[in-house]
Amino acid sequence: MLLARALNESGLPVEAFVISEGFPRDPSVLDGVDSIVVYADGGGGHPLNAHIDDFRKRMASGVGLVCIHYGVEVPKGRSGAAFLDWTGGYFETHW
Repeated sequence: MLLARALNESGLPVEAFVISEGFPRDPSVLDGVDSIVVYADGGGGHPLNAHIDDFRKRMASGVGLVCIHYGVEVPKGRSGAAFLDWTGGYFETHW
Protein backbone atom coordinates (compact mmCIF):
# COMPACT_ATOMS: atom_id res chain seq x y z
CA MET A 1 0.00 0.00 0.00
CA LEU A 2 2.88 2.33 0.77
CA LEU A 3 4.49 1.69 -2.63
CA ALA A 4 1.19 2.21 -4.49
CA ARG A 5 0.56 5.45 -2.61
CA ALA A 6 4.07 6.72 -3.31
CA LEU A 7 3.73 5.93 -7.01
CA ASN A 8 0.32 7.58 -7.24
CA GLU A 9 1.58 10.72 -5.46
CA SER A 10 4.84 10.89 -7.43
CA GLY A 11 3.52 12.97 -10.31
CA LEU A 12 4.58 10.26 -12.73
CA PRO A 13 2.05 9.12 -15.35
CA VAL A 14 1.17 5.93 -13.44
CA GLU A 15 -1.85 4.47 -11.70
CA ALA A 16 -1.09 1.91 -9.01
CA PHE A 17 -3.66 -0.16 -7.15
CA VAL A 18 -3.47 -2.86 -4.48
CA ILE A 19 -5.09 -6.27 -4.52
CA SER A 20 -5.13 -7.81 -1.04
CA GLU A 21 -5.64 -11.37 0.07
CA GLY A 22 -3.93 -13.22 -2.76
CA PHE A 23 -4.84 -13.54 -6.42
CA PRO A 24 -7.80 -11.41 -7.54
CA ARG A 25 -11.17 -13.16 -7.65
CA ASP A 26 -11.71 -11.47 -11.02
CA PRO A 27 -8.41 -11.71 -12.95
CA SER A 28 -9.71 -9.25 -15.55
CA VAL A 29 -8.72 -6.43 -13.15
CA LEU A 30 -5.18 -7.18 -14.37
CA ASP A 31 -6.07 -6.75 -18.04
CA GLY A 32 -4.20 -3.87 -19.61
CA VAL A 33 -1.66 -3.38 -16.83
CA ASP A 34 1.96 -2.71 -17.73
CA SER A 35 3.52 -4.30 -14.66
CA ILE A 36 2.54 -6.40 -11.67
CA VAL A 37 4.30 -6.21 -8.30
CA VAL A 38 3.97 -9.25 -6.05
CA TYR A 39 4.62 -8.68 -2.35
CA ALA A 40 3.39 -11.86 -0.72
CA ASP A 41 4.19 -14.89 1.34
CA GLY A 42 5.90 -17.49 -0.77
CA GLY A 43 6.22 -21.24 -0.91
CA GLY A 44 3.15 -23.38 -1.39
CA GLY A 45 0.86 -20.47 -0.55
CA HIS A 46 2.29 -18.12 -3.19
CA PRO A 47 -0.66 -16.39 -4.91
CA LEU A 48 0.60 -17.21 -8.42
CA ASN A 49 1.05 -20.97 -7.92
CA ALA A 50 -2.51 -21.80 -8.98
CA HIS A 51 -2.47 -19.21 -11.78
CA ILE A 52 0.70 -20.04 -13.71
CA ASP A 53 -1.15 -20.45 -17.03
CA ASP A 54 -2.89 -17.08 -16.68
CA PHE A 55 0.38 -15.41 -15.77
CA ARG A 56 2.26 -17.15 -18.57
CA LYS A 57 -0.08 -15.40 -21.04
CA ARG A 58 0.42 -12.05 -19.32
CA MET A 59 4.21 -12.40 -19.32
CA ALA A 60 4.20 -13.42 -23.00
CA SER A 61 2.24 -10.25 -23.81
CA GLY A 62 4.98 -8.10 -22.28
CA VAL A 63 3.62 -7.40 -18.80
CA GLY A 64 6.43 -6.71 -16.33
CA LEU A 65 6.76 -8.70 -13.11
CA VAL A 66 8.39 -7.45 -9.90
CA CYS A 67 8.59 -9.77 -6.88
CA ILE A 68 9.46 -8.38 -3.46
CA HIS A 69 10.45 -10.23 -0.28
CA TYR A 70 8.94 -13.74 -0.24
CA GLY A 71 7.27 -13.01 -3.57
CA VAL A 72 10.37 -14.69 -5.07
CA GLU A 73 9.81 -17.97 -3.19
CA VAL A 74 7.86 -20.54 -5.18
CA PRO A 75 7.98 -24.34 -5.11
CA LYS A 76 10.44 -26.17 -7.31
CA GLY A 77 8.71 -27.62 -10.37
CA ARG A 78 6.08 -25.89 -12.44
CA SER A 79 6.09 -22.59 -10.52
CA GLY A 80 9.87 -22.56 -10.19
CA ALA A 81 10.36 -23.19 -13.91
CA ALA A 82 7.95 -20.36 -14.76
CA PHE A 83 9.70 -17.91 -12.42
CA LEU A 84 13.08 -18.94 -13.81
CA ASP A 85 11.79 -18.06 -17.27
CA TRP A 86 10.10 -14.80 -16.21
CA THR A 87 12.56 -13.35 -13.71
CA GLY A 88 15.76 -15.31 -14.20
CA GLY A 89 15.53 -17.08 -10.85
CA TYR A 90 13.58 -17.79 -7.69
CA PHE A 91 14.20 -18.70 -4.06
CA GLU A 92 14.10 -22.45 -3.56
CA THR A 93 13.89 -23.69 0.03
CA HIS A 94 16.38 -26.33 1.15
CA TRP A 95 18.52 -25.77 -1.93
